[in-house]
Amino acid sequence: METPPDWSRRTLLSTTALASLGSLTGCLGSAADVTGLARAASSDVAEPSSTSDQCLTDFLDGANGYDGHTKRYGPEAEPTITVGSSPEGSDAHDMFDPVVVRVVPDTTVTWLWTGYGGPHNVVSVDGSFDSGSSVTTSGTHFEHTFSEPGTYRYVSESNRGDGMRGVVEVAEPPSGEYPAVDEWLASVEGYDGTVPDRREQPRVTVTVGSAAGPDAFDFAPPAVKISPGTTVTWVWSGDGGPHNVAFEDREIRLDSFEPEPGVHFEHTFETTGVYRYACEPHESLGQRGAIIVEGPSSD
Repeated sequence: METPPDWSRRTLLSTTALASLGSLTGCLGSAADVTGLARAASSDVAEPSSTSDQCLTDFLDGANGYDGHTKRYGPEAEPTITVGSSPEGSDAHDMFDPVVVRVVPDTTVTWLWTGYGGPHNVVSVDGSFDSGSSVTTSGTHFEHTFSEPGTYRYVSESNRGDGMRGVVEVAEPPSGEYPAVDEWLASVEGYDGTVPDRREQPRVTVTVGSAAGPDAFDFAPPAVKISPGTTVTWVWSGDGGPHNVAFEDREIRLDSFEPEPGVHFEHTFETTGVYRYACEPHESLGQRGAIIVEGPSSD
């Protein structure tokens, strides 16, 4: 069949990309299963969130290198996604790395080509961004600024049937009672703005490398509220490699990097305030935490 002359490349691509992604079976009843597709179709009716979530799961089930992990970025971040990475144990170089990223609105995401694995490009399923023809040149880069919240799925045209897929989630950062903590922990996968209140406890434990995420680069809980005079004990799980504890703008730190399970650090907090800290080797991977020291509630 001859392609109608008034079809744009993007229109044709969006149609063929959807038709070729077999793992989306059952998700194609409505264009609204993808935020961008809903806009493209000018539909005012959205699928229930459970349906949309299932469609996203189906899409990612076939994504090369996907391990269930979402790489989160906070405000002012400049995320870079590698084009043509190799999944662990493979030499195929048919992966976006990270596969799934979460950013705040108005973040510019950059895709950077490795030059391996043949020609690649970056094309959204909904047609909202398109890097152009597939290329192999190392150092090629493509940028797109995401202004609207939503879930944006994309593929490499030449590899889409082989699982070269990725997702950019755009959402507002966590919003809780402490804006400074929200900003500090915006890139932490397990933080949603909730701060557990442990002010009645004289000792509080934080797990280092809790394995709550796939890489064990975390503190659990990521934030906690305590009373003055409380001692916080950090307990290493032994997962995620060597960790330390180093506070921002405070002379509170463990200088060594400990890989073994056990208690390697504790501190008693006497003064009220917000204390931000991180594991220095893994801070860029989101291993951050916060201690809020407050007096008893007046309620």
